[in-house]
Amino acid sequence: MSFDSLKDKARIKSGMVELSDNLTVEDAFSKIAIQCLENIESNKDGMIEDYDIEGLHQLRVGLRRLKTAVYLFNQYIHVPEALLSEIKWSNSILGKARDWDVMLLTLLPKLENNKDKAIFIEARAILNDRIIPIHQDTSLFVSSNRFNEFICSFRTWINKKGWIELDETHDRQKLEQSAYHVSKHLLKIRLEKFYKEGKKLSGADIRARHQVRKAAKQVNYTLQFFQSYFSSKLTGSYLKNLSKLQDKLGLLNDLAIAQQILRQLYKHESTLDKLNDLIRKQLKSSVDENMDEINKLFKKLMAIKLEVHKHPMIETESF
Repeated sequence: MSFDSLKDKARIKSGMVELSDNLTVEDAFSKIAIQCLENIESNKDGMIEDYDIEGLHQLRVGLRRLKTAVYLFNQYIHVPEALLSEIKWSNSILGKARDWDVMLLTLLPKLENNKDKAIFIEARAILNDRIIPIHQDTSLFVSSNRFNEFICSFRTWINKKGWIELDETHDRQKLEQSAYHVSKHLLKIRLEKFYKEGKKLSGADIRARHQVRKAAKQVNYTLQFFQSYFSSKLTGSYLKNLSKLQDKLGLLNDLAIAQQILRQLYKHESTLDKLNDLIRKQLKSSVDENMDEINKLFKKLMAIKLEVHKHPMIETESF
């Protein structure tokens, strides 16, 4: 299977979850988690016959959204440790292939130039050979009994409301609260974390920028979960600017990840050593070029006051 011949298939993308104003907390969690699982299953099925780059990306988005939902609702619903471990394990397995795909499919074409064209051509040939077994292992994992049993077990646990059996002391009043009302509190927690991390952006190193990027993703997913409850105009503007911020932070992260991959390989390949040096210089240049715009976008996001839409029983509130 050649990296260049991978098929372009139809994929199922994640998006907004339709929630009605009268849903309880546990109803909202169930609906959100089921949508995440459906996204995972749809893209998983498309990868079983042949490896699909964008399908893998969407599958990982589904897993990250599921993880975000689990931790978002953890003060109301406790997910079994065994299921949490499977989410983390699955993400770690699939993450390796995604990092390689981004490096080869997205990053190298962006960086290639006439001056260093020979380096890129030779490096791509070497890396294409190295990525084949990674793709094969990923396809095997997606079709494995363990991964499929995890998805099935999670769906069964949701359908049976397994959190009630897991915690006999569960406060039913918490679970029966209005999801509409609770959404403000849950989004506020994510925003506070994002803004706390974002204030460290000036002079931030790779790890600090990555923490901001992770917090931004969690805000993005949380807004997608609860978008039905918030002013569409303000939410749309917020998500548009948040996406721009994530893209810029994502480029810096992709460059850093590419360096990590190449550092493991270039001792045996002088061409990869040269490529790693080019990427190192590009990372420094990209930080210098993008940090001002990243800080401006962050400040713009802080200035947008999100509002829940009008509810007949609850006053509109911005925060």
